[in-house]
Amino acid sequence: MKFSTKKTILFVTAFILVGAIVIFNNFFTKTIIGMAIFAAALIAYVIVCLIWWRCPHCNSYLHKLSPFADFCPFCGEKLE
Repeated sequence: MKFSTKKTILFVTAFILVGAIVIFNNFFTKTIIGMAIFAAALIAYVIVCLIWWRCPHCNSYLHKLSPFADFCPFCGEKLE
């Protein structure tokens, strides 16, 4: 899978999580089910980030790298 596709999927997932925060905050504040669903989604997002947010060239984890960066800070290759 291309790096740009992975980046798009991660952005969409992050926006869904932000939307879930708003929905759960407004409608499910006192229920354990809403918090459990949100926690499961957050854990899934973190796992996907740890697996996918890597340089396609050197496979280094891009931990705090801006999503708008053009080059890998470890190998210097262009992120496409």
